[in-house]
Amino acid sequence: MGERFRRYFPRVFAYAYGRTRDTRATQDLASEVFRRAFAEAHALADEAAFEARLFAIARDLLISYCQTRWEDSLENDLLPSPELARILNHLSRLGPHEQDVIALKFDAQLSDAQIAQVMELSERKVRAILYRTLRHISKALEREV
Repeated sequence: MGERFRRYFPRVFAYAYGRTRDTRATQDLASEVFRRAFAEAHALADEAAFEARLFAIARDLLISYCQTRWEDSLENDLLPSPELARILNHLSRLGPHEQDVIALKFDAQLSDAQIAQVMELSERKVRAILYRTLRHISKALEREV
């Protein structure tokens, strides 16, 4: 279990932080992700199955967290740069489905196949979502210049 924690914690943390932008909340969410995953670890001996389940748990917890946060209207994060602020602004306008795909790809660094498994989609659908979403953000950024 310790090896799995060391291997996956940075990616789970990056994925959660990418969605929350709150270190304390991310630490709490990551702890809960691993608690739940390790409770199921006996049934997930295969590393690929464990990894997929780990990020599925993370995704479910983040959905709940983001819904609660949205309802509470907490928006006081400081962004490190104007460029990042612009990108995050456009990302926040996307639907939760697209936000999840982007976060799993770039924050958690999952492959398209892994994202498909976590989100219960086909790889083709994942690639299409990534392409359309990145193209949409790119065009929106170009219009701002």
